[in-house]
Amino acid sequence: MSSALDEFERSLVAASRALHAREQMSALTQTEATTDAGRPPASRRGMKRRFGPRRLMLSLAGLVAVASGVAAASSLLSPSQRLADGRVNCFMATHGTGALDSRTLAVGDARPNGQPPISLCRVWYRINRYRLNGSPTGAKVANLPLIACQENATTVGVYVATGQPDQCRRLDEKPLPATYARAAARLRDLQDTLFRIQDEQDCISVATLARDTRTVLASQGFSGWRVITPPPDPGNALPAGTGGTCGTLNGNPTTSLNIDTQRQLLTMSVAPPRSISRTLNHIEYVLGTTTHQRCFTATSVRALVRQEFASTPLRPRFATVAQQQGVTFGGQSQRLYEQGCVGFAFAIPGNNDRFVDVLLNARNAVQLPTGQFYPPASSFHP
Repeated sequence: MSSALDEFERSLVAASRALHAREQMSALTQTEATTDAGRPPASRRGMKRRFGPRRLMLSLAGLVAVASGVAAASSLLSPSQRLADGRVNCFMATHGTGALDSRTLAVGDARPNGQPPISLCRVWYRINRYRLNGSPTGAKVANLPLIACQENATTVGVYVATGQPDQCRRLDEKPLPATYARAAARLRDLQDTLFRIQDEQDCISVATLARDTRTVLASQGFSGWRVITPPPDPGNALPAGTGGTCGTLNGNPTTSLNIDTQRQLLTMSVAPPRSISRTLNHIEYVLGTTTHQRCFTATSVRALVRQEFASTPLRPRFATVAQQQGVTFGGQSQRLYEQGCVGFAFAIPGNNDRFVDVLLNARNAVQLPTGQFYPPASSFHP
């Protein structure tokens, strides 16, 4: 059984790709929010999806919207608002359950933050190249018609469409409510506005970002909401002096914000400057892909890491650990690990933007204590 560490490591590659999908998801129309069962596969339409960064440099003053009518409408949209920021289960079949299953469920517990559920799932299907019912020869789910249903008050399920108009009812679920699209659009507007503020500077302080976020929440009718920076989980504590000092609202994947409409919270955290984050995302993807496809020794993997960081201001320091009991990396990564190869896990930039702590995985290394994700700072060496 894979642990949270396994999921975190694998999510780094997906998050790096998902960062470039933000423009694609925002550009998709709201009509895709409930169903696209009648659309032909993408391969027949000849459409090209582009993944590119979106950087809009807009001032806060130009983004503050008049809130008259929005606050009054919030009570009417409350059930749909909770659903629009609830959970999305992306199934790789015409049916499924909420349990994580490699044959039926691609992504579970994903927050849409106002993005159309079908668009959200289609991006994940495409990133991970999922196929119908897990068959190696099956059609790619990303290219199939999909349908979205309401599983419960806070969960949307996305399925491969059968073409039957009552597919949701046959699954003992409901079509999305008529007010869902409006509620989702409201969350998209909030997210887009906050992204624009955050993206105006390479590094915005936590205090400034919190102040501007509260201003936007009030202006868009999200009265009574709180902006919090929760203390770190002791088991997830980063090595001393790492993680960055800039404010960020980004969740995981980095295309979304940490919005909780159930408790009316928006969560902030710290991160390195955006320029370093973009560089690090790219390098992590290259290192993760490369070291999980062919075998590296302790010496050769360090040489590869140094080569990737050579053109950046970050100088790598290394620590190596063994996978914890019960953790499996899956597929080729696990086979290489069992052969004694050394693989890249993840990289954490230093607060002074001059070094980066790189964690490696090797079978003959020492295991971390159960529940501890990161070695202490003293474990990392050039």
